[in-house]
Amino acid sequence: DFQDDGRATAVLDWDDDGRLDLIVKNRTAPRLRILRNSSPVTGSFLRLELVGNTCNRDAIGARVILEVAGRTLTQTVRAGEGYLAQSSKRLHFGLGSAPQVRRMTVIWPGGDRQVFRNIPAGSRLGIVQGQKLPIRLPQRGAPAFAEADHAPVPILGRGVTRVPLAQKLPLAPWSAPSLQAEGSVNFGRLGGPVLVNLWSTTCTACRHELAALGASSAELKGAGLQLITLCTDVAKAGADTAAKLLQSLHVSSQALRTDPEFLAVLDAVLEEVIGNGDGLPLPSSLLLDSAGRLTVLYAGPVSVETLLADVAAMQALDPADPFASLLTGRRARRVARDFPDFLTGLLERGLEEKVRAFEAVLAPPLSESGR
Repeated sequence: DFQDDGRATAVLDWDDDGRLDLIVKNRTAPRLRILRNSSPVTGSFLRLELVGNTCNRDAIGARVILEVAGRTLTQTVRAGEGYLAQSSKRLHFGLGSAPQVRRMTVIWPGGDRQVFRNIPAGSRLGIVQGQKLPIRLPQRGAPAFAEADHAPVPILGRGVTRVPLAQKLPLAPWSAPSLQAEGSVNFGRLGGPVLVNLWSTTCTACRHELAALGASSAELKGAGLQLITLCTDVAKAGADTAAKLLQSLHVSSQALRTDPEFLAVLDAVLEEVIGNGDGLPLPSSLLLDSAGRLTVLYAGPVSVETLLADVAAMQALDPADPFASLLTGRRARRVARDFPDFLTGLLERGLEEKVRAFEAVLAPPLSESGR
């Protein structure tokens, strides 16, 4: 979000601390920016410098394949990246919490292969084509870099994209499985307004938002709002971990989790509401009315104040009225829709049974002239 007229970017670990830094070249002043990565270290890494022998000395074109913690990571040494830029030829792999690389395969230009095993995380290695053992390289810090005048980059929080719908989207057939118990919860059978909050156990912004919702539980309950939390990473984190985290944040909610069918419907909903299915940032929330109709989409964290104001406005609407243009802050033509594109989107995602269920609730209301 700099005002610079940027042209080229190079990636490198300038101070060799295991965190990748950026060099940005601008057409306008400042002509050059160095962005030092000072974020908290959240995992380990492996850094490699390759030297060719029978191939080109810079090993351009060499490919390295790591097998680590059940994953396969691949990088290639390149002689140019992006627009008029050359990033470091050192290969930097983020390893997360893995203590070692089980197997590393180097494929040199020309097809020669070398295999190395059980490489400790945090290693800085030089690999020379044809040599059986890697060279352990010392950490090469940059004291002058650390001591140079600098200014912290302001962290600009992602603005909340509040998307109120002029006509509510009926989602009564939509459901999600319970976090820990068997069965699922249908969004159209809860009664009263509902906030469906999507979150992840690894998302800091999610924790902050959930803590705020937990601290305001009395206000939310007084407004008649029910909270549903939908954990998006149960398969990785585990249901018990997610449940304990909700408990530690004092969140009282129906705790659910996403599954492939839920995500497929969500993808179709996003395509209908905002025109694409590129997913949502975390956290994000959906505000449903008492009939399970989507009224407001929050793509990002939402404040309790905004939420309570929207709930009050929604409660003031006629529950039988499918239109909610008052929430948009402007008047809109009341034109009946049966959401054919939404149904087509469900069909394209292989959700034939969902199409039949949604057809029953998407019957167009009686149209009215504009107000």
